[in-house]
Amino acid sequence: MEHFAPILAANEVHNASALIVDITTGHVLAYVGNLQAAGPEHAGQVDIVRAQRSTGSLLKPFLYADMLTHGELLPEMLVADVPTQFDGFSPKNYDEAYTGAVPASEALARSLNVPAVRALRKHGVAPTLLTLRSMGFSSIARSADHYGLSLIIGGAESSLWELCGVYASMARLEMNFGRAGTTYRLGDIHPLMVLPLTGGDTALPTEEAPPLSAAAIHFTLKALREVKRPDAEAGWEQFADQRGVAWKTGTSVGHRDAWSIGVNGRYCVGIWTGNADGEGRPGLTGTLAAAPLMFDLFGRLPSSPPLDAPFDELVKEPVCRWSGHRAGPDCPVVDTVFIPIPGKRTPVCPYHLSILVDEPELHRVGPGMNGHRTSWAVLPPAMEHYFALHDPTYRPLPPYAGGAAEDQRAMEVLYPEPNARLLIPVELDGSRGKAIVEVAHRQGHTHIDWDLDGVYLGRTITDHRMAISPPDGQHLLTLTDAMGQVLSHRFTIVASSRDRASE
Repeated sequence: MEHFAPILAANEVHNASALIVDITTGHVLAYVGNLQAAGPEHAGQVDIVRAQRSTGSLLKPFLYADMLTHGELLPEMLVADVPTQFDGFSPKNYDEAYTGAVPASEALARSLNVPAVRALRKHGVAPTLLTLRSMGFSSIARSADHYGLSLIIGGAESSLWELCGVYASMARLEMNFGRAGTTYRLGDIHPLMVLPLTGGDTALPTEEAPPLSAAAIHFTLKALREVKRPDAEAGWEQFADQRGVAWKTGTSVGHRDAWSIGVNGRYCVGIWTGNADGEGRPGLTGTLAAAPLMFDLFGRLPSSPPLDAPFDELVKEPVCRWSGHRAGPDCPVVDTVFIPIPGKRTPVCPYHLSILVDEPELHRVGPGMNGHRTSWAVLPPAMEHYFALHDPTYRPLPPYAGGAAEDQRAMEVLYPEPNARLLIPVELDGSRGKAIVEVAHRQGHTHIDWDLDGVYLGRTITDHRMAISPPDGQHLLTLTDAMGQVLSHRFTIVASSRDRASE
């Protein structure tokens, strides 16, 4: 590992730690607490393997697996990736861009923050904490209110020791399920152990039933073997000869911590890089500063292929190829694939509609008119607004011929969320600031008239954004488009304060 020290030092990053673990036993095969090159001037004597640091995105796989286990998600189900705000908390993706709709497995592989925060809100912070603790995260011990939605994007702290123990336990659950047939072995979730055992390594394995199913773990690790990174982190393909490795990176706010943890069929390798004093550095990311070390260590280990799928926990189900949901009656292309058994409780595809269109498929027509019936994928307006920018094959729902009234919701407020609580910032000169309300409409060149609490604000065309600064309290926004469709949207302005930075 020391040969990476000069590379890190070139960016004034002076510390790193590493673990190699035998998944089958939990025994630590290699332990590097810090870089020798760090020296006393850079806290080289500190054992960072045991240090509590922000987890970045390393908890996302456990939320994904938890939702698969409880039948709240399918691996390829489209999830929303749109501007999101919950009670003043506005998560942003790494590249600060949105794709509108993205398969859940790809959202995990790309480590998108917005879908993860939305998933946590749906699943619940308290149930997620229960799962994390059941998997071995004893350091994440505070209340759900303390962590809030930031839990999933770095709001909690853990150590490389604990993280590698939990990732190894997750891989061990899948491994031993396959060997045992249709039953788990109690005790598969346990902390790491160093031989000979030390006083801190005598914790007994848990004898409780595991909180995550083998099927959920299988699909989680499958997604992590297909990791894609943002364009801003170009170059990762050069070292990601994955050798069957499922890997996850994490980067803390302020670029203070860079993590990379990977598992294959036998080993878990974990890396942390950063500065022991917490100083952040530009470019200190898990992908660029930790993953190369991790793959270098995997390259020195025997390769181990992924395990077979745990078929006893899977069932074949017709799934819409486009949306990833269980197929509905109007889905045009259906694949029969294996899904976790609880996935049969997920809803059928909500996006495909059967409509009547004219021959060029430019307009919808009424019954008895010349045309044909076809299936059409229709995303909600907010998702569609961003999805269409990234997928040129997406076709918005065609309007009715002759300007007949629409039967689908044509507009949606992108920001704020319905019933959201907004903070109006105070500007540097002490004056009251403004919040920007943004609306998406299916028809690109239509107009929208804006009304707030009965007071007309104005009209927008094409770019539907309006700056508002109402007083504290509840408010009703009424939007009316050119077709006469009306959308009512409630939100609350809370006590004004200076702008708060979001993670």
